[in-house]
Amino acid sequence: MVTIPLRAEGLTATGEAFACGGRALTVNRHGAHIRLDQPISVAHKILLTNLENKARGEFRIVRVLESHAAEEADFGVEAVGNYPSFWGIDFPAGPRKPDESRGLLECQDCRSSSLLPLSLDEIGLLESGGTVKRLCASCGSKTEWAFAREGAHADEFLPEQESAADDDGDAPGQRQRVKHIIFVQRPVSIRTAAGEVETVQTENLSKNEIRCTSEKTYEVNQAVTLEWENSGTGHRLRVQGRIRRRQMIAGSSRLIYSIRHEGSTATLPPSPLQSAGKLYVAMGGLVAAASVLMGVSVRALVSSLAIPSGTAGRVACLGVVLIMVCVAYKAWKTILSREPESRNIFKKRHLIAGAVVAVFFLGSLGVGAIAGVVRGYQRGQAQLILHDLAMAQVFERNIDAAENRVMANPADYTDTCATLQALAGQWQDQLDALTAHAAELLRFELWPNTRSREALKGLDEIVAIDRRKLRLVQQQSALKIEAQNTAPDNQQAFWQTRFPPLRQEILELNAQKKLVVKSLMAAK
Repeated sequence: MVTIPLRAEGLTATGEAFACGGRALTVNRHGAHIRLDQPISVAHKILLTNLENKARGEFRIVRVLESHAAEEADFGVEAVGNYPSFWGIDFPAGPRKPDESRGLLECQDCRSSSLLPLSLDEIGLLESGGTVKRLCASCGSKTEWAFAREGAHADEFLPEQESAADDDGDAPGQRQRVKHIIFVQRPVSIRTAAGEVETVQTENLSKNEIRCTSEKTYEVNQAVTLEWENSGTGHRLRVQGRIRRRQMIAGSSRLIYSIRHEGSTATLPPSPLQSAGKLYVAMGGLVAAASVLMGVSVRALVSSLAIPSGTAGRVACLGVVLIMVCVAYKAWKTILSREPESRNIFKKRHLIAGAVVAVFFLGSLGVGAIAGVVRGYQRGQAQLILHDLAMAQVFERNIDAAENRVMANPADYTDTCATLQALAGQWQDQLDALTAHAAELLRFELWPNTRSREALKGLDEIVAIDRRKLRLVQQQSALKIEAQNTAPDNQQAFWQTRFPPLRQEILELNAQKKLVVKSLMAAK
C-alpha cells in the first residue's frame, strides 16, 4: 500500500490516443492498482511512467475497478515485461510466511528501496529511528537501512464520506495530512468489545495510527483493542484504538481500515505457552530411528548396484522412513505452533534443532552411501574370490585325474609330467589371483566381522595346502628331466620309486584339506 505518481499513455476503447496523470495505490512485483485522473475507457494495454524514477513499462489491463469519484478511473494492471525496478522497490523472491514481518526499507547510501523480512527487535529499532545493516545490491556491500517514509496524504486513497471526527476536532470529510508514514507489515491482533479477536497484517504505520486490511466489517468510530509483540522477549503491547476510516477494495471482499491509537500503551507479560518438551523427545526419536533405517536401506540399495540382489525389502524400509519423517514433521509443526519464532530464544532453539536433524539425515545418507559403495566393492571381490576358487578346483581336479590315471595304469610318465607342468602353471596363476582378491577384500572391510575373518582365515589355510600340493606337483613334473639321464633299462624302476611317494604326500594333503573344509562348513 504505497502511493506512487504515474503518467499513463495509450489508446482508448475507440482508438483515440490519450495521456493523463495518475497514481498507483497498491503495488507488487507483477502489477498494481492504479487510479487515473480522468474517466477513460482504456483499451487492452497502456504505457506507464513512474514519475519518481522515470522508469517506463507496458502494462495490461486485467480488471476495471469501481471508481469512488466520477472524474477518476481505477484499473488493475499487470506488467507485460519484466520490470524489476519499475516501482523503485526490490521485492523479495519467495512468498511471505504467515507470521513473517516485513518492512519497506531504504538504503541510506544509494536511496534504493527494498521490501525485506524483519524481526520484531529490528522493527522496534527502526521505529525508534535506528538503522539495520543489510546487503545492498546497488552498492555491492552491507549498508545502513532505515524505514522508507512517505510525507504525502496518508488517506489520499480513502473515501472522504467514511472519515469521522477525531480527537483533534477535525470535521467529518476533512482530509488529514499524516506525516512520517512507514511501510511495515507485521501481525497485529484486533479485539472488539464483544470479545471477537482477529489477527491482521499492517500495511503502513504512523506515530498514532495503523493501516490494515480485513475481511471482517468494523464500523467507523468503533472502539477496538490492538495488541502485538514488540520484541523477541515475547512481551506484548496493548493500546485502545478507534476505527477512523474504512474503504472497500474494488474487486475484493477485503476492507482497508485506518485505526487511531487512543490512550497510552500498556506492556503485558508474554503469553503463556504449552510445553513442547515431549514433542522434542518424540521428534528426536523418530528422526534417529528414521536416520538409522534410511542409512541401512541406502547401504543395501547402493551395494546392490554392484551385485544385483532383492531390493523390494529395502524399498519397503524407505517407505517406513517416509512415514516416520511425515510424523516427525507433524510434531515439528506442533512445536512451532507452541513456540512462536518471534521470540529469540525459540528461534535459536529451532535453528539448533534444524541443524541436528540435518546432521542426522545427511550423516546417515553419507554413511549409508559410502558403506554401500564399500559393501558393493566387497561383494564384487567376494564374487571374484568364488570364481578364482572354482577355477583353482578345476585345475586341481584335472591334476588329480592325470595322476590317478598314470598310477592305475603306468604308461608314459613323461607325457603325464608335461601335462602336470601345464596344469600346475595355470593352477598357480589362479591361486595368486585368489590370494590378491582375498587381501583386497580384507583391506576394504570397514567394520571388523568375526564371521568374515574366520572365513578368510580358513581360505588362507586351504590356499596354503594347495600351494604345498602345487610344489609337490612341480616336483613330479621335474622328474622328466632326471629321467633323461637314466638308462633306458632303469627308466621304469626310476619312475616307480620317485613318482608314487610324491603322489602319497599329495593324497595326505587332500585328506588334510577335507578336514579344513569340513570345519569351515560346520562353523557356517
